[in-house]
Amino acid sequence: MKIGIDGRVLERNITGVGRYLINILNEIPNYSHEHEFYVITNRKQNHITDSLYKFVAVNFPLINLKIFTPFWLNKVLPNILDEYKIDLIIGPNILVPWTKKCKAKKISIVHDIMPITHPQFFPREYVYFLKFYLPKSIKHSDKIMTISEASKKSIQKIFNLPSEKITVVYNTSAKNFRQLNSEEKKLLKAKTNLDLPEKFLLYVGVLEKRKNIRLLIKVSDELFNRGYDIKIVLAGKAGFGFDEFKNDLLKRKERLIWLTQVDDSTLLYLYNSALCLIFPSYVEGFGLPPLEAMSCGLPVVASNCEALLEVVGDAGFLCEPDDVECFVNGIEKLINDESFYINLKLNSIKRAGYFSSNLAVEKFLEVVNSFY
Repeated sequence: MKIGIDGRVLERNITGVGRYLINILNEIPNYSHEHEFYVITNRKQNHITDSLYKFVAVNFPLINLKIFTPFWLNKVLPNILDEYKIDLIIGPNILVPWTKKCKAKKISIVHDIMPITHPQFFPREYVYFLKFYLPKSIKHSDKIMTISEASKKSIQKIFNLPSEKITVVYNTSAKNFRQLNSEEKKLLKAKTNLDLPEKFLLYVGVLEKRKNIRLLIKVSDELFNRGYDIKIVLAGKAGFGFDEFKNDLLKRKERLIWLTQVDDSTLLYLYNSALCLIFPSYVEGFGLPPLEAMSCGLPVVASNCEALLEVVGDAGFLCEPDDVECFVNGIEKLINDESFYINLKLNSIKRAGYFSSNLAVEKFLEVVNSFY
């Protein structure tokens, strides 16, 4: 079977959607060589290089990415699928072609539908875009993959779909995220060249309204008021709603260290050096940073939103998203109770094993092979 993958998410800065695709595609060569895979992009990408994959770069002159997307899906992509006689097309970023011209079977990977269920956390134009185009993709998808039972529940409810049409293929942590020994950590520290304190708290992700950054600011203040001289490192770029808390963040730069450029080596060092990960999101489709942190043996203090309950489970310390005291008490317990800290560390590594790349790629290929 010839399988096409809309790989445009690999052309730009890699976020959660791109990382999910990379993790899956990097594992497939270890499991399957019975299909031909075509990674189709508009510009050349360099994240996937395995010889199992054939690469098609169209180089069509781009206009605004969002405006270009319907044209790409329904004009450019169907021509490529027809030319290469593709049997199955996978859309890793929610949308698939909905034109009758596209004869291939379709799998849409819908990571979440948060812009529809929680529009207050997203730019208005993106909410409108998704509300208009997502129902078309859902309708024309033969099968849908999503990344958590929480997301599946939302998709089923909003689009009134049968359970069997949606398969959960969990997100997975890249294999480089692991617990380092002291020598590896020392070498990585020299490579990253970061001047960080011996003990610090960590947040990883976009600095946006949905991620509840205001709570991190309040946690920093409360820890300071309780006499703890401990900094919080925030690793991520500014996102939607950043201006609402920007000044409060910058006013505390002696306690809140903001890193905007963080590669995987730096992230690996941070996960292996922090006291814990703080992740207070109001809503998530999955929650990849907590999984990456747990893979490195880093305790997680997070909100108890539905997806994080599913990912972190009882391996972390969970709180209501706006309960500052709960977050601070959890951090304080990690600082002062060594047995609690060690127990959470061990449980984190064990919990991360439930989301192995082996299980994810096997489930992914099971869905693909159902068309074979």
